[in-house]
Amino acid sequence: MATVLSPRPWEAELVRTAIESGLVRLLARCYNPGDVPAADVVVVGSEVPWLNGAVIDRWHRYGLAVIGVFPLGDRPAIEMFCRAGVAQLFADVADPLVVLRAVRDVVAAPTPRVRYRFSR
Repeated sequence: MATVLSPRPWEAELVRTAIESGLVRLLARCYNPGDVPAADVVVVGSEVPWLNGAVIDRWHRYGLAVIGVFPLGDRPAIEMFCRAGVAQLFADVADPLVVLRAVRDVVAAPTPRVRYRFSR
């Protein structure tokens, strides 16, 4: 798993829980979209200023599953993640252990991963 660095507390808590629990292997905490390594999953929050559907599509083409994190009530973020076909979506107040278990489930899913796209 890789994460995209965030000033919001969910990312640091997810990383701390990943390290302490050993549920997943943390490969990187990334600053830019190009920094994301060849990982099975990248976890990214909607607060990242450069995040958009094109970036998520590029990660999908590279074979990465994407898990999106959004602030409660942020409907535009939810819609953006859904249109981009992320594997899972969590509010930024979700229990980090639940998110990490979802990471494991996404990795264990049969390949190729199915990407669902939603449109209006």
